[in-house]
Amino acid sequence: IEVYSLVQKKDSLGPDKKKKASKSKAITPKRLLTSITSKSSLHSSVMASPGGLGAVRTSNFTLVGSHTLSLSSVGDTKFALDKINFDVREQELLGYLFQEKVPFLSPLEGHICLKISCQVNSAVEEKGFLTIFEDVSGFGAWHRRWCVLSGNCISYWTYPDDERRKNPIGRINLANCISHQIEPANREFCARRNTLELITVRPQREDDRETLVSQCRDTLCVTKNWLSADTKEERDLWM
Repeated sequence: IEVYSLVQKKDSLGPDKKKKASKSKAITPKRLLTSITSKSSLHSSVMASPGGLGAVRTSNFTLVGSHTLSLSSVGDTKFALDKINFDVREQELLGYLFQEKVPFLSPLEGHICLKISCQVNSAVEEKGFLTIFEDVSGFGAWHRRWCVLSGNCISYWTYPDDERRKNPIGRINLANCISHQIEPANREFCARRNTLELITVRPQREDDRETLVSQCRDTLCVTKNWLSADTKEERDLWM
């Protein structure tokens, strides 16, 4: 986010010259008629700019501060404007007016207040077979599933045709994923090749119990999802 300020240029005319100019521009009937005629011609002409048709005017807005927002900014409401990177020449011109945050006598206090909300919204879609590690009565088992990644959810069925006819066997909500980066599963814990790991967290329920894939920590249930692809290329595509 960049914040700009409108800088007003000072009039270069001294008080004596201003008085002289005002006297010379006293309104007379002839000048009034000329003024009206010139205004009407300006409205009808494309040459309204004093510099002519090809004139390019520079902006009087100058950057007074900025702040870079990231995912970690969610939850905060007040942000300090970052230092303006003036070059050496600009610093010399500004002199004592140069400050770390916002320019001297700026109406800004150096902070900006924002309300930020975040939601998972992905246009990525992928379908294919993945073999998922599941806990079956205390024993680990790998089951081949037809998986569909859409939006913020991975849904899976037994067969591809079931996608149109049945509700999914299970879902993995990616909005609950706490993995900073999706990576291959550690071979020390999972010996199966071409496996990726997703760690998800949700509030703990009364019927939750510790399994091979889930652990209860305080008020949270942490689930380790292992998804295995047929080839390394397919695993990388899903990642």
